Amino acid sequence: MTFLTRQPREPQAEPEDHGELLRLLRSIDSRLALLAAPQEADLCARLASEVLRAGGRQAMWDAIDGGRTSNDLAKAAKVSDRFAQMFVNELLALGLVRRVERASKKGTVVEKDRIGLVQWYLASVSSETAGEVPPGRV
Repeated sequence: MTFLTRQPREPQAEPEDHGELLRLLRSIDSRLALLAAPQEADLCARLASEVLRAGGRQAMWDAIDGGRTSNDLAKAAKVSDRFAQMFVNELLALGLVRRVERASKKGTVVEKDRIGLVQWYLASVSSETAGEVPPGRV
């Protein structure tokens, strides 16, 4: 009964040139980007209209890089520290960003959460089709 005993695998030879593999991965990436382009454009439009409703919010969103505190975001957008903190808390509640632990900085540091953005978008689209108010829309 040979199917009960494991035969040792022969080591697979690693290709010396990874160029072909990289070309294939780049091709797949570009094709996926083309397929997802309409949804990404819709996500950006929904985000702008439902969450980033004012210039200060847009400026703070653009400044989020995983290294800046909420105070830094306030300075970048020329808004009050309190407004920036409230905006960051709203983004956290919506799942659009996640906290970054920084021991040396005071204040809240966040980074954009790509998975959270997709989940927010899908919830927004599905609630709209069900006739509900999308998340983030007041």
